[in-house]
Amino acid sequence: SSARESSFGSPGSAVLWTPSVSREAVPIESLPEFNHDVWAGSISADGKTVAGTGTYLPPGGDWWDVVSTAFIWTAEDGMISLGLPEDATESNAEAVSSDGSVVLVTGLFGDREPGFAGVYREPFIWEQQTGYQSLGPLPSYDGEALSGIVGGLSKISPDGDVVVVAGVRESATGVDRVPILYERGHGFATIPLQDGASWGFATVLGDDGEFVVGHSRIGTDTVPFVWDPRRGTRDFRQVLLGEHGFSDDELPPLTTVRGMSNDRRVLIGSNPAIEIPGIGFSPPPLWAILLDKPLIPYRGDIDENGVIDAADIDLLTDRLRSGQTDSSFDLNSDGAVSEADRQFWVHVINTTYFGDSNLDGEFDSADLVSVTATG
Repeated sequence: SSARESSFGSPGSAVLWTPSVSREAVPIESLPEFNHDVWAGSISADGKTVAGTGTYLPPGGDWWDVVSTAFIWTAEDGMISLGLPEDATESNAEAVSSDGSVVLVTGLFGDREPGFAGVYREPFIWEQQTGYQSLGPLPSYDGEALSGIVGGLSKISPDGDVVVVAGVRESATGVDRVPILYERGHGFATIPLQDGASWGFATVLGDDGEFVVGHSRIGTDTVPFVWDPRRGTRDFRQVLLGEHGFSDDELPPLTTVRGMSNDRRVLIGSNPAIEIPGIGFSPPPLWAILLDKPLIPYRGDIDENGVIDAADIDLLTDRLRSGQTDSSFDLNSDGAVSEADRQFWVHVINTTYFGDSNLDGEFDSADLVSVTATG
């Protein structure tokens, strides 16, 4: 098969599957207080924890009286309500970490009168031991204060340490969505939009929490982007053309990236529905793209060939010796490029130590052979 491909064209009950049995349908029993609706929004990568939201409608209440509350579910403990953050009137589970220990939740605050004109949402982390933790005040965006976040547009990294949300920015034309990133221990940071963009948000958070893919509105066009802290915000299509060998004719129109595989090489997306006179709108055209290497290089892949190996530590060492201080070599994210980054590559990225020249995690005669062979 081709090293890179693109394809495009036209386009109940919750169950849990576990590898311990050949097949099994497990009903997810709801809580009595969820008398109106309940939905599962996210499942952990290990398949053991479901995060979702249930709603309660008071007797005789109207639609604006419905209260949403986040929950988690496991086969061992069943459904557990997460309750509400302090002073919040609702909570909604948005995403869950790989092991199910961290849940990203949005809390609703303000006046719930009909129309919900005075409400706003804030992001929270929920953990078993500590309960709800506020992520702190939202940052300003281009000097303008944000008035909360948009529900349903939040992502969390597998380890639960990085979150990306869509901030709400009031503008002369209405409410704009803008992407902001939160990292545990570092707080919030804004993700710049492309030049000329009025709004945008992230649809994919990288597996290590170090990059996002999203789309923004430029004029009347929806344009996908890629952002990482080393290279900033770039046009998604131009990245495919310039770094992955595609020609313009090989690519479909690209507007919205919907998902990405863990190896960063397969991306799926959709384009706006097409209006058919006298009939209506067609289903949104879907597309899939297979890349020849990861969309964004892994941390430690210095030569950006998709593989982390001895050539990378050699190249990193050469760069440090020559005094190069490009931020792409700041592997430990301490704001400096130094010997500490080389230590980080060896001890953290490769979980080995100096002397293990063949990077197999052991120091033995094979390392001496490797050193001899390379001079």
